[in-house]
Amino acid sequence: MWSQSDHAKAMSEPSSESINADLTQTYADQYNNHFSIKKEQNTFYALLTEQGINRKFKIEKTFGHYPLQQYLVATGNGHLQVLPYSWDARPKEQDGQRWFHINQGVTDKLDTENRYHWQQPLQNWNGMCADCHSSQLQRNFDSDNNLFNSAWKEINVGCLSCHNEHAPNYTASNKPTGTWQRDTTGKVAKWIGEPRNTQTIETCFSCHSLREPLTDGFSAQGHYLDKHSPSLLELPFYYPDGQIKDEVYVYGSFMQSKMAQAGVNCLDCHDKHNMKVKVQGDGLCLSCHSADEYFTNKHNKHQGSTDSTQCVDCHMPETTYMGVDARRDHSFIIPNAPLAHAYQSPDVCLSCHTDKNKQWSINAYKSLFGEVPPRSDSSHTFALARAGKLSEHNKLWLVINDINFPVIKRAATLMLLPQLFTQLTGEQLTPYLNSKEELIRLAATKISSLLTEQDKAKYLGLRLTDPRKAVRVEAVKQLLYNPIPERWHKQFIAAVDEFNIMQDQSLWRAEGLLNQADKWLGGNEPAKAIALYLAAIKRDPYFDGSYINLAELYRQLGKKNLEQSIYAKAINNKIATPAMHFSFGLFFIRQGKLQESVLLLSQAAQADASNSHYRYIYLLSLQKMGYIAKYNIELNKARTDFPKQAIFFSVNSL
Repeated sequence: MWSQSDHAKAMSEPSSESINADLTQTYADQYNNHFSIKKEQNTFYALLTEQGINRKFKIEKTFGHYPLQQYLVATGNGHLQVLPYSWDARPKEQDGQRWFHINQGVTDKLDTENRYHWQQPLQNWNGMCADCHSSQLQRNFDSDNNLFNSAWKEINVGCLSCHNEHAPNYTASNKPTGTWQRDTTGKVAKWIGEPRNTQTIETCFSCHSLREPLTDGFSAQGHYLDKHSPSLLELPFYYPDGQIKDEVYVYGSFMQSKMAQAGVNCLDCHDKHNMKVKVQGDGLCLSCHSADEYFTNKHNKHQGSTDSTQCVDCHMPETTYMGVDARRDHSFIIPNAPLAHAYQSPDVCLSCHTDKNKQWSINAYKSLFGEVPPRSDSSHTFALARAGKLSEHNKLWLVINDINFPVIKRAATLMLLPQLFTQLTGEQLTPYLNSKEELIRLAATKISSLLTEQDKAKYLGLRLTDPRKAVRVEAVKQLLYNPIPERWHKQFIAAVDEFNIMQDQSLWRAEGLLNQADKWLGGNEPAKAIALYLAAIKRDPYFDGSYINLAELYRQLGKKNLEQSIYAKAINNKIATPAMHFSFGLFFIRQGKLQESVLLLSQAAQADASNSHYRYIYLLSLQKMGYIAKYNIELNKARTDFPKQAIFFSVNSL
């Protein structure tokens, strides 16, 4: 069973059996890029033509198998890079059995001066992908020499990814006893038996989650929050109502669900070795949910049961990643077209009715179901706040304190507070810093930057000895340059070691070096910070954050010429992000060059129209230049886009 699973085929040595691609086919596009794989004796090679340059790389490993297969090549210093030309392993009837460019949804023309080009760090296997495609992998990265010496115990996701090699054999005698049962009158099954532990589901989440590693490699055993620090439904990775948007895997969505609250875990629906669902189609859902209640036209409002009206079509909508990989949302949403549009989140009805529009969907929904209220006041407040449509910010405290609301959503609500409040007191934050819920403690520690220096020293000490490493590391981050009471010195030093190990895990990419630079800057070591910012620029010349932070440091040091030279270097490297345009625009404002600043601020505001700060500063620049007509147009647009933000209503039309 396992041998035919996605886990078994997560990575393989290249062979005629492991390579799915039809080697007689080639890839070509309108940019004159060409790609193919050829076998020479017993070795497979990738033949590439990009930007008029022909290159040949040995295929080191196959990467995945379905619905797409990718290929790894060595580029020196132990770096394995993921080629962008992937094999669509789906059947021909689904437009498969062909080569395609993994970034086809954006552009095929990703030249080497783009940070998403396959030779750049973001396409590096060792750092981005490796720990979830091989068992007990360690990156073993040497930052000084930009060198990987990665190693693993099993090349694929084998036994050691889920089982402790030193543990006794798993037997029926140590298997928790219990089962899901539904009585004759019940709508949904309930767990009857011993309480379920979380070890199984946490083992799955180690890979099936968007998270930051705390250590170099991990084993199957141990608590999830001692190995990883998860994303807490942050925007823009998730939609305002919590639906998945970017490639966030399963943890964040599933932990929002009523199923998770009821104690359901992955192995209730998926086979533990082949990972496939235990029953195909609606039968899986009906093993717990009453057919009389849910397998009816009264419930789904669609005539008959067809492949297009399965439970998952409405409750687990798909999002396609990597061009061909359709993945389902695991929050098990209850569709509500009017609310979806109010929350600026996907309307699942339109995922099937693709020829219809927003108003049709709202009208059809109301015709079928009437006026359906939100699932709860908390869910409504949560989504409105994340969509920027909540004016009564104090309502967020009701969400955070709602013990019936999913813990991860309560934690995500805490994460909104820095956007709405400039300061909190220790008394306000203490109940959450000391919560029995680990994710609440983690979120509260993350936002403790809202505390005064005195309150941090008084209230964060206990988090240095928190049972979970993710919380301890976050506490260090908040206390790093804060006076530490004598009674916490020993605990602080121990937690700092964990913090440093966590930071080391991302040094292979510019973001990691930038974090290290920021740490030294916070410790009033500008020379060390400058060296690390420059190292970050060298490691990833196309990451905007390194330039912006270094330019800002030069500004603080009064080195105007160096500040301008950094912006010029960024522009020369074709970095045209909204943040770069905005920062460079502010530079020109400080130099009194308003014409240049207006152009850059306009580009930032247009490219990131959801950023109210960019929009506001752009408005001020238009006013300063005396562009009255344009100012009034942009002000009216901003008031429409941000109806709850008082700042756009505190200024007058001209």
